[in-house]
Amino acid sequence: MLQPNHEDTTLIKSFLELPYLLTLIQINIKKINASDLRMKELFVLYLERLQDEVTKEITDIKRKMRTNGLKILETWELDDRLRAEYLCRGYRFEIMLLWSKVKVDIEIKLSELMEVDIKKISRQ
Repeated sequence: MLQPNHEDTTLIKSFLELPYLLTLIQINIKKINASDLRMKELFVLYLERLQDEVTKEITDIKRKMRTNGLKILETWELDDRLRAEYLCRGYRFEIMLLWSKVKVDIEIKLSELMEVDIKKISRQ
């Protein structure tokens, strides 16, 4: 049985995590729209551009997954983790991602899209 390689695992992981980034951006758009911020339209436009970039990336990942013989069969949102069953070149595998890891990955991805240095965030 051929095990998933690093690229396969990265594609699966990204495909599972990026929809949560889209949700996060959408929640923030709603919060900004409901706020009394000045120039909120600019912030919303910026976030919508990020949404478009993430959506395009998801589409690219889907194409690469198809090329590599990868397919998500089922996902489960558990209390402490995201679990997914997938096919890799005809063989069935499972991946589990802790929510804490998903959160960190999403934060890193968002900082890359926004072109900001995540190290400048002060953590209390």
